[in-house]
Amino acid sequence: MIIQIYYLFIIYLFIYLFIYLFIIYLFIYCLLQGKPKKFDVLLASDLIYEAAAAQQFAAAAAALLKQKTGRLYYTHRLHRDGAAAVAYWLRKGQLKVAEHSPPLSYFRNCLLDKSDKEFYALFSELEAESDFVLLKAAWR
Repeated sequence: MIIQIYYLFIIYLFIYLFIYLFIIYLFIYCLLQGKPKKFDVLLASDLIYEAAAAQQFAAAAAALLKQKTGRLYYTHRLHRDGAAAVAYWLRKGQLKVAEHSPPLSYFRNCLLDKSDKEFYALFSELEAESDFVLLKAAWR
């Protein structure tokens, strides 16, 4: 039991460190370009596992989105720790945020040569009732 907790803790730290390193990488990339690089679209999925990281994520997203035309598309689990904080901090950063439930068609078997049983063996989180949220953020 203690070994399992230890491994979960190590995995948690690795994910947390990855998020921060990715954000730092984006800022360094922008600085090395001479002027901040702005993007029309940012895609992200299930990055925040702790409410404390949501503010930095929202700040990085706001810094990377082009004014007026920039859009962030982010998907996450509804009850993930920090999920509500992401929308909160994006709104605090003057972005308008809309959250939607994905259509049921998103959870169907998309593998051409695999049965439903094989598909759900690979993507078991899609078989149970979905608690995914699609978040769209744009400048006001």
